[in-house]
Formats: sequence, C-alpha cells, structure tokens
Amino acid sequence: MRLPVQIPFGVVVRDGIAWAAGAGKVMRIDPTTNRVSATLTLSKTSMPIFMQVSAGDSGLWATDYDAGMLYHLRVP
Repeated sequence: MRLPVQIPFGVVVRDGIAWAAGAGKVMRIDPTTNRVSATLTLSKTSMPIFMQVSAGDSGLWATDYDAGMLYHLRVP
C-alpha cells in the first residue's frame, strides 16, 4: 500500500490496528480495507523526516528527531 507521505519511517500495532509514521504525521491503517482511515499531525511547524512511533497503554508516542520533541497521542 502507498502511504500519503513522502517518507514513511515507522510503524506500530496497537489493539490490532496498524499506525504508520512519516513526515510529521501518524496515520491509522484500517485493517479491513488496508487504507488510511485517520491522520494525526504532530505539529503545524515541523515535518520531521526522522521520526518513530511506539504504542503504550495510554496511546501512541511519537518522536520528532528534527525538533527534539516527544508527542503523546491519545487514540481510540
């Protein structure tokens, strides 16, 4: 599947849902359609190339290497 970002950089699975990260966004991949069903933008001012995403009990965590930021994303 092609993701709607220039440089996809990381993926994590949480509660059976895949989340892909790239270019300052984290995208939810619908497991039934294999398509992006939601997009979260980390910051309006930063579009990091090097980023990573991880899952935890309270949601997702994403890093923005370029800005030195850690984001906590609360997702369903």
